Amino acid sequence: MKLLRRAIEKFTHLMAECTNNRGCDRHFLGLFMICMENGDPIPEIFLDPSWEKSGGSGKFILSTSCTGYTSVTGGVMPMVENGYGCFYNVENNRIGFCITAFRKNPGTVPERLFESLCHALSDMQYIVTTSNL
Repeated sequence: MKLLRRAIEKFTHLMAECTNNRGCDRHFLGLFMICMENGDPIPEIFLDPSWEKSGGSGKFILSTSCTGYTSVTGGVMPMVENGYGCFYNVENNRIGFCITAFRKNPGTVPERLFESLCHALSDMQYIVTTSNL
């Protein structure tokens, strides 16, 4: 339960940082876009193979978006053909998910991702309801 609370605190902190344009991915994207628009040389970080392997340049296998603690719903599409999009929002008594994948890729099975999410949430519910904290 202590680890779950720490994870929730970290998520809330990072979400607030991103909401205030302080997410590191936003700065990298901004730097890349300015260079492209101005015809400036692309910084070496964007040319390093580890950049693309980590999902940079829009190649994340899992692309997520969260509106936070609201009832706003939406969706996000995968960034790559073998990837997934997962939009979610957190409300008082539920968490809403919208999972997307390209149909033409037989390796992506959004139903399996949804089942895994349900299993993880069930595990979290068990931790919360059986904890003595």
